[in-house]
Amino acid sequence: LERRVKEGLDRLHLSERRMACLIPELSLKVFVFSFDSLPPSRKEREELIRFRVKKQLPLLPDDARFSFDMVRSSNSLRVLAAVARSAIIAEYEDFFARFNLKVRTLGIPSLNLGHLMARQREEDFLLVNIEDDFFSLLAILDSGVSLYRLKSFMAESQGSFSELQRVEHIIKEVENTVNFVEDREKKRIRSFWVRFGLLEKAAESASLLREKSPFSLMEMDAAKASGLGEKERKMLSPLIGQIL
Repeated sequence: LERRVKEGLDRLHLSERRMACLIPELSLKVFVFSFDSLPPSRKEREELIRFRVKKQLPLLPDDARFSFDMVRSSNSLRVLAAVARSAIIAEYEDFFARFNLKVRTLGIPSLNLGHLMARQREEDFLLVNIEDDFFSLLAILDSGVSLYRLKSFMAESQGSFSELQRVEHIIKEVENTVNFVEDREKKRIRSFWVRFGLLEKAAESASLLREKSPFSLMEMDAAKASGLGEKERKMLSPLIGQIL
């Protein structure tokens, strides 16, 4: 990894040493909380959000770091909160510090995909991001995050998943998520998008999803990133969503 990063930096000839880093989603927790209102001071807001996080994670580590963003919609106030251990964040910060790079922003791949879709003027949609060991579901309603779920394939089975089992598991979670969101929000999800990471059997998974899913799933493609091939667009689409 050090060699690949050094090769990339040698090609880029950066004058600015600040950078954004997307960290693996299995290394943190993301929550979406709804509030009628929030206290005016940032300190009070942080205390209230931390209280809500601790209700979800009773064994919150002492070195937990968290950040949050407020998302206003037409009829509610939501907070998107991310929590990770300081020791994990430090591993990434220390790694890039070896190259005299300062990590200024830590991003979450699936949320950046949501930003990318919003820029393409998609509204009221569900995005499924599928990687080898997990998949995430992101519901965007009224141009704001309504729900985020992360599901690990490893946590659901003692053995390995076949492609059919993986696809059936994804479809079940999509159906559950759609029913939950539409029942809670009283609003219909208009479109369904899927991104396949660099999966070994992405073509097989895509074919099975189209065959088995009751929804018409569209595969997202960061097509506006000029000069990139299909493989690069698929791999870099979370980063494209971060920087656009």
